[in-house]
Amino acid sequence: MVASPRRPLDWITAWEAALPVYGAAAILHAALPPFALPLWIIYYLYGRKVLDGARAAEDPWRGRGSPRPYLGAGAIALAVQLGGVLAFAAGGPASSAVTGTIAGVGALTLPALFLARSAPPGVRDRRGWLRSGVLLVFVASLAAPGVLLGGLPIEGPGATLVYLGQIGLAAASSGAFFGAKRLGASTPAALARKVPRG
Repeated sequence: MVASPRRPLDWITAWEAALPVYGAAAILHAALPPFALPLWIIYYLYGRKVLDGARAAEDPWRGRGSPRPYLGAGAIALAVQLGGVLAFAAGGPASSAVTGTIAGVGALTLPALFLARSAPPGVRDRRGWLRSGVLLVFVASLAAPGVLLGGLPIEGPGATLVYLGQIGLAAASSGAFFGAKRLGASTPAALARKVPRG
């Protein structure tokens, strides 16, 4: 018996699948960035599926530009951050650490921006929740530059609080996106598709 070809994920299903991966990746990234790489790869694969699924929708972005640039820029920022961290750990110049730290802001924030801008019908109407998800992870991403610039403690109880706060903000960002999904009007995938014109 020949197996039927697997149907591609529609826009809504792909976005909902990317959501928990984003949450896990953001939290782990706030704790230990290099170990979050496998999760980010999965997230970006789902991001591509979101864009592919949205092609079947009628004006999916409501006249706004496609969120595709956020996905690509986020991948670049992640590569720069991890490259800088690894280069510095291998004995590279201090500038590698600075580059990686600054790129880390984009590596955390841009995936959240993509998630907010690519939200499907119903969910995207919960703008306050989506904006909170982006803002919270942006604030979390500022912890490392704050330590680097000397504005935040680098050791002692204060450093522990900063570290835990960064993880907590990343978790809260994920919670905000889940809140938008839960509170958003449930819109069937069929309603997000183009209507054939006769």
